[in-house]
Amino acid sequence: MSDQNAIVQVNNSFIAPVADLQEAKSRYELFKKFVGEIFVEGIDYGKVPGTEKPTLKKPGAEKLGAFFGLRPSFISLETVNDWTGKDHGGEPLFHYQYKCQLTKNGEMVGEGIGSCNSFEKKYRYRWMNELEIPTYVDRTHLSYQDGSISEFAFAIQKAETSGKYGKPAEYWQQFKDAIDNGTARKIVRKTKKGEDMDAYEIGGKLYAVPNRDVADQVNTIDKMAQKRAFVAAILIATNASDYYTQDMEDYLPDTTGEPIIEGQFSETATETFAKEAGAETGELLKYLDAKVVKMVAKVRGLTSEDAAKGLQEWLTNGRIKKEMTLAQFEALAKVD
Repeated sequence: MSDQNAIVQVNNSFIAPVADLQEAKSRYELFKKFVGEIFVEGIDYGKVPGTEKPTLKKPGAEKLGAFFGLRPSFISLETVNDWTGKDHGGEPLFHYQYKCQLTKNGEMVGEGIGSCNSFEKKYRYRWMNELEIPTYVDRTHLSYQDGSISEFAFAIQKAETSGKYGKPAEYWQQFKDAIDNGTARKIVRKTKKGEDMDAYEIGGKLYAVPNRDVADQVNTIDKMAQKRAFVAAILIATNASDYYTQDMEDYLPDTTGEPIIEGQFSETATETFAKEAGAETGELLKYLDAKVVKMVAKVRGLTSEDAAKGLQEWLTNGRIKKEMTLAQFEALAKVD
């Protein structure tokens, strides 16, 4: 083979770019503009102290999917449903692994794999203060970590032992004792309506108590596996890894709407705002839909009609809006 033929063969195997530099730059700038004007911290992404990149959350991944016109489909790769624990030492195990494939105009453009199982700490255990541990649990063999708990000052004063927010008298007494001896730290916590209110924080041990009701979370675990696969696929398909990671997602609050810990869960900001405004929640969600369409249309240079068509599926499920804080809700409502 001659040197000339060898050069031709190398050139024929070279993978040419699909866009010129100007097109690539325009795409990069458009991506930055979309993220900068549409994404909301705490909803679409979160930051974990000490990490370089923020973590992409499911609502943000859904926005990126809608923005690029990507349609997800899920393929189950592995499923374990050991309801009785007969194959895992008497402890039930639920494990799900999915592959998420993203298509655009019928062509696959990216895929990712995600899994979740009930042996993960967030599902396997409940972190409880010593006074909250049920009497049937032998705490001498429980793992524990140093932690802190806080309560609003008015709640400590009321010290309710029954009803929705009732807790053992000893629980409230430990706060009162800590306040009296000066070991309690006075802090400010936000209420479910977003208002700042005085509270007290005290130290203590948090024990990992086995979760006896893990079977109630099968649907949550299944959805979490799909979510992880979806976010992984979006990061790959949209080249968003420059900006975001998903490695730290378990250190961020969950925004899927699925409860993953025991306790009382506050109403959504939209529901709260609806009550205060004397309106139906559905009416406010429709109002927000129109606002979001305007924002997306503005960023992409589309008509509101075209933006609405492209985001129809995302707008219908309303997951992102349901997780908004009141401040974010009010900010979006001001969009012209």
